[in-house]
Amino acid sequence: MSEVTAEVLEVSVEALADSQSSAIIDRHILSAMGVGLVPIPLVDVLGIGAVQLNMIRRLAETHGVEYSEKRARSIIISLVGGALPVFGALPFASLAQAIPVIGWSLALSSTVILAGASTYAVGKIMERHFENGGGMDDLDVKSARERFTDLVEQGKEAAKTLKNKASGK
Repeated sequence: MSEVTAEVLEVSVEALADSQSSAIIDRHILSAMGVGLVPIPLVDVLGIGAVQLNMIRRLAETHGVEYSEKRARSIIISLVGGALPVFGALPFASLAQAIPVIGWSLALSSTVILAGASTYAVGKIMERHFENGGGMDDLDVKSARERFTDLVEQGKEAAKTLKNKASGK
């Protein structure tokens, strides 16, 4: 095989992995938003975490990285916990759902969008990390946390866009 053919093949494989990663992240954003609709306080928060764990597993598989659920849990807790000002409202929004009619309506929109936005942010951080040759054990959580808040803002827009696409708007 010539050098040019090998380079084209390598670029094609990378493009396929990028495409697969984006599709994985998008599917999990929608799943997390769906879980955000669960009207049972704190069950939605646990469900969003489960969706994010599954997303990291799928991204790891796509990039040929050995998956560790224990490490993935630690990463999610570190990232989301480090963004407490952004997500401090999520458990309260979840608990507000217990207030009949009004609480559920008020909490619904914030929980759904934050679920999608946080899933987007976790997904993009892990995607970039895996693309750069990283594994489950060598993510620099401190620098990832610095990017997390900005990615959440991007994720809010991505979540709204995906929500509109899914609803046919």
